[in-house]
Amino acid sequence: LYLLLEIYREAGLIDVLQEHLGERPALSAHKCALRCMTPEPAEESHDFHQDGSFMGADLRTVNVWLPLMDCGGDAPRAGLDLVPRRVDHILETGVEGAIFDWTISESVVDRAAGGVGVVRPVFHAGDAMLFDQFMVHRTGLTPGMDQERMAVESWFFAPSAYPDDHVPLVV
Repeated sequence: LYLLLEIYREAGLIDVLQEHLGERPALSAHKCALRCMTPEPAEESHDFHQDGSFMGADLRTVNVWLPLMDCGGDAPRAGLDLVPRRVDHILETGVEGAIFDWTISESVVDRAAGGVGVVRPVFHAGDAMLFDQFMVHRTGLTPGMDQERMAVESWFFAPSAYPDDHVPLVV
């Protein structure tokens, strides 16, 4: 964790987070993880979601998603599917065929995308994706993506709006 935070600091990320949040960022010990994504059978669906739908819309937060290997696009590793436009509220969940009560159906996502469509960026090891609690996203997985993906997920919060059920680490 120390080395990861030093990499973030040397890259200027901590300064960017502080400027965006308006105060020194605090990392969530609950939402900082090395995640290994093993492809599931292609028949299984992966609904979209917004982290604010279960963490709270009023948080001031930034997730730093850092893939440790090439993924996305047509690579053999799953990436992220994203709505590439600003959504400034929590979309309706659990309706119109959504799998879970906290996920967003394809039709709700299509309306939110407003004709822009969904994108699946290509990520290279060490790229970073920064997004807030409103970013509409899901695991970008299609048949043929059969290799593991490892990524670091680091959630930073403004301490003045920190969730009560998370352990803060001020950076």
